[in-house]
Amino acid sequence: MGARCFVESSQPENLRANHPGRVLALRTALLNLFFKVASAERITADEMQQLIERADADKLKKALSKIQETEKLLIQGGTK
Repeated sequence: MGARCFVESSQPENLRANHPGRVLALRTALLNLFFKVASAERITADEMQQLIERADADKLKKALSKIQETEKLLIQGGTK
Protein backbone atom coordinates (compact mmCIF):
# COMPACT_ATOMS: atom_id res chain seq x y z
CA MET A 1 0.00 0.00 0.00
CA GLY A 2 2.77 2.46 0.91
CA ALA A 3 4.51 2.08 -2.45
CA ARG A 4 1.25 2.62 -4.32
CA CYS A 5 0.51 5.78 -2.32
CA PHE A 6 4.00 7.06 -3.08
CA VAL A 7 3.65 6.34 -6.79
CA GLU A 8 0.20 7.95 -6.92
CA SER A 9 1.37 11.01 -4.99
CA SER A 10 4.28 11.46 -7.37
CA GLN A 11 2.04 11.74 -10.43
CA PRO A 12 2.19 15.23 -12.00
CA GLU A 13 -1.42 16.14 -11.21
CA ASN A 14 -0.97 15.15 -7.55
CA LEU A 15 2.33 16.99 -7.24
CA ARG A 16 0.67 20.19 -8.42
CA ALA A 17 -2.16 19.73 -5.94
CA ASN A 18 0.19 19.06 -3.01
CA HIS A 19 2.83 21.64 -3.84
CA PRO A 20 1.26 24.78 -2.29
CA GLY A 21 0.56 23.02 1.01
CA ARG A 22 4.11 21.75 1.24
CA VAL A 23 5.54 25.16 0.46
CA LEU A 24 3.36 26.79 3.11
CA ALA A 25 4.34 24.16 5.69
CA LEU A 26 8.01 24.70 4.93
CA ARG A 27 7.54 28.47 5.07
CA THR A 28 5.88 28.22 8.49
CA ALA A 29 8.67 26.08 9.92
CA LEU A 30 11.44 28.24 8.45
CA LEU A 31 9.94 31.54 9.58
CA ASN A 32 9.62 30.25 13.12
CA LEU A 33 13.15 28.87 13.01
CA PHE A 34 14.60 32.11 11.60
CA PHE A 35 12.81 34.13 14.25
CA LYS A 36 14.40 32.02 16.98
CA VAL A 37 17.84 32.36 15.42
CA ALA A 38 17.45 36.11 14.86
CA SER A 39 16.49 36.49 18.52
CA ALA A 40 19.80 34.80 19.42
CA GLU A 41 17.91 31.89 20.94
CA ARG A 42 19.03 28.31 20.66
CA ILE A 43 16.51 25.82 19.39
CA THR A 44 16.30 22.37 20.89
CA ALA A 45 15.47 19.19 19.02
CA ASP A 46 12.10 19.13 20.78
CA GLU A 47 11.31 22.70 19.71
CA MET A 48 12.29 21.89 16.13
CA GLN A 49 10.04 18.83 16.18
CA GLN A 50 7.17 21.01 17.48
CA LEU A 51 7.74 23.48 14.62
CA ILE A 52 7.60 20.64 12.10
CA GLU A 53 4.49 19.13 13.65
CA ARG A 54 2.72 22.49 13.71
CA ALA A 55 3.57 23.16 10.07
CA ASP A 56 2.37 19.66 9.11
CA ALA A 57 -0.86 20.15 11.09
CA ASP A 58 -1.52 23.42 9.28
CA LYS A 59 -0.87 21.71 5.97
CA LEU A 60 -3.29 18.92 6.89
CA LYS A 61 -6.02 21.40 7.89
CA LYS A 62 -5.66 23.23 4.58
CA ALA A 63 -5.71 19.98 2.62
CA LEU A 64 -8.85 18.78 4.41
CA SER A 65 -10.51 22.12 3.76
CA LYS A 66 -9.67 21.84 0.07
CA ILE A 67 -11.09 18.31 -0.05
CA GLN A 68 -14.31 19.51 1.59
CA GLU A 69 -14.61 22.37 -0.92
CA THR A 70 -14.12 19.95 -3.80
CA GLU A 71 -16.66 17.48 -2.41
CA LYS A 72 -19.19 20.29 -1.99
CA LEU A 73 -18.70 21.37 -5.59
CA LEU A 74 -19.00 17.81 -6.85
CA ILE A 75 -22.21 17.28 -4.90
CA GLN A 76 -23.62 20.49 -6.41
CA GLY A 77 -22.56 19.26 -9.84
CA GLY A 78 -20.25 22.18 -10.50
CA THR A 79 -16.63 22.55 -11.33
CA LYS A 80 -14.11 25.02 -10.08
